[in-house]
Amino acid sequence: MDYNPGMRVGPLFSAPMAAILCSHALAYPGPLRGTENIPKLMADSALVCKGEVVEAAAVTVVSDPRPPHRTATAMVSRGSVLQGGTAGQRSSAVLFDNILPPGGGPYVVLRKGDYRLFFSSPKETDTPW
Repeated sequence: MDYNPGMRVGPLFSAPMAAILCSHALAYPGPLRGTENIPKLMADSALVCKGEVVEAAAVTVVSDPRPPHRTATAMVSRGSVLQGGTAGQRSSAVLFDNILPPGGGPYVVLRKGDYRLFFSSPKETDTPW
C-alpha cells in the first residue's frame, strides 16, 4: 500500500497560508501606497505641512457599523510648512475620526505622537483645518 502520512499535512498548512497571503484582497479600497496624486492634493489644499500630533482624543469602537466622520479635534504642532499657513502660527487644530465601527475601516485616526504630512483646507473661516 502506497500511503504517505505527509499528504494530510499539506491541506492543513495550505489553507491558513492562503488566508494570510490573500487577506489584502478583503481590505478597504484606497490608492496603492505611493500612487497618491500629490500635485492635485497640493492644489486642493490651503495648508500643506508636516507635523506631530501633540494632543488627540482617545479612539473608541462602537457597535454602529457607520459611525459619523470627523468627530474629534487633534492639535498638531507644525514642523515645516510647505504651502499656505500664517506666519508665527506653530500649531493647527485638525478634525479626525475618533469613533470607529467594530471592523475598522477607511477612517482618519490620529494619536498623540503621530508625525504626518497634512493636506488641509479650512472647514469654515473660524473652525479647525
